[in-house]
Amino acid sequence: MTKQNTAYLFALIAVLFWSTAAAAFKVTFRYTDFVTLLWYASLVSMVVLLAIIIAQGKSHQVRQSPKPLLFRSFIGGLLNPFLYYMILFKAYSELPAQEAQPLNYTWPVVIALLAVPVANAAGWRVSLGMWALLALAAALPWLVLATRAPKPQSDVSDPTAQPHGKVWRTSLGWSMTLMFGMTSLMTYSMFTWLPRIVVEAGGTPAFGGVMVAVFSALGLLPSLVIPSMAVRMQNPFPLVLIGFFSFVIAFTGLLLAPMKAPLLWACLLGVGPSTFPLALTLINLRTRTPTGSAALSGFMQGVGYSFSCLGPFLVGWLHTVSDGWTLPFSFLFGCAALMLCASWVACKPRKLEDLW
Repeated sequence: MTKQNTAYLFALIAVLFWSTAAAAFKVTFRYTDFVTLLWYASLVSMVVLLAIIIAQGKSHQVRQSPKPLLFRSFIGGLLNPFLYYMILFKAYSELPAQEAQPLNYTWPVVIALLAVPVANAAGWRVSLGMWALLALAAALPWLVLATRAPKPQSDVSDPTAQPHGKVWRTSLGWSMTLMFGMTSLMTYSMFTWLPRIVVEAGGTPAFGGVMVAVFSALGLLPSLVIPSMAVRMQNPFPLVLIGFFSFVIAFTGLLLAPMKAPLLWACLLGVGPSTFPLALTLINLRTRTPTGSAALSGFMQGVGYSFSCLGPFLVGWLHTVSDGWTLPFSFLFGCAALMLCASWVACKPRKLEDLW
């Protein structure tokens, strides 16, 4: 296996684990609280990494490491990922997905915009380390709020609220899964490859970071606006058309004239994932009961994210095979068409409980 293929494989695995995390969070929070989840996640990670170190015969390197280095590593791990995921898990356990998703969506904007310029000006250590200060700044008010939070009331399960069928047997379940999955696939593909497209077209790495930042920032607007619009419409398919044509125009521009109007293409890419918050909103609009919502959400996000993790890998592989961007964008055009067709079915006014 070549180094390039190995890189694609590791990228695919990383995206697979990361992209399915949101669905895993929601399922796990039905059985435990966010502190317990973080404890077990940290424990498993520590045991696995320790086993790898021992298996590779590198345990002596840990014992011989200078104490200041171990202390800095401890502080870095405490700030991120521990405190970061403490806040993130709490947000996912308390907030609806429509609110937690756009809030968590803000971090790529700042990182993409500042990472390269700061690294060029002060070095990669400063560019990496400055995010620890932001994590600490976010953790302090969270700790104050956490100490004042009321104790949750006991949750009494309703034995009558069990599903009467399987989501995977319904057209609604699969249409929403494809709608959600194809949107995520195209979005993650652009997050991964947009800087490369810009650089190969003659732009600088810093400008590629700006493009990703603009793409991410514009993505916040649909996340905040689309849900409130969708609940007022019996059939929100017109909202899907906004995202579809935004993706199509942006893909066409990046393929044929990437540097003619790059910021316009980035803005349209930001509007394209409008079907992401729409799919999350439809979970409640297309179900009657909490049990139905949980079943549809778990299936849609679990399977949909599994589809989406293939996007960056396939786009990169097609680019390598064809030595160009025509084949990768043809694949993305097909994903957009599949998303449009699935959304047509998903947006029809009906309830999951009537179909299973």
